[in-house]
Amino acid sequence: MLNKFVPEDFELKKEDKKDFHQSIIRRNNLSNEFTMVDVEHAVVELEKLNKEATSQIGLSGNMMKNIKDNNKFINNLSEEQIHAVWMYFENAQIVAVAGNKQKEIRKQLITYKKLKDMIYHKFGFVESNVLDKPKKLEEKYNR
Repeated sequence: MLNKFVPEDFELKKEDKKDFHQSIIRRNNLSNEFTMVDVEHAVVELEKLNKEATSQIGLSGNMMKNIKDNNKFINNLSEEQIHAVWMYFENAQIVAVAGNKQKEIRKQLITYKKLKDMIYHKFGFVESNVLDKPKKLEEKYNR
């Protein structure tokens, strides 16, 4: 259902005589202010989003049809089974990406530990607990 606009709810708070689009309008029942430029920008953005959604629906709809046509077993799966397979796949991808990232992070941590050790040794610095790292965190990095 569309909102019903009541003219009495709107007030011209600050009029711009040169460009009415820049005039400030106040909607009293919501207590917000806007200009016609704001409204027009919102319409442009919504039209753009609508076109993008239409394109995505067409593309994804065609992809779904192609997948179903070429993988007949999908027609025998329930919505719940399809959802479970999708969730498994999505999480498997996250585990793979995060696992690779974690390997890189651990390599970098080892490199930084070696760098710190070298700097402490070379300059005779003494490591302090300025960062107050929890012991569990230190143990995790020293694996």
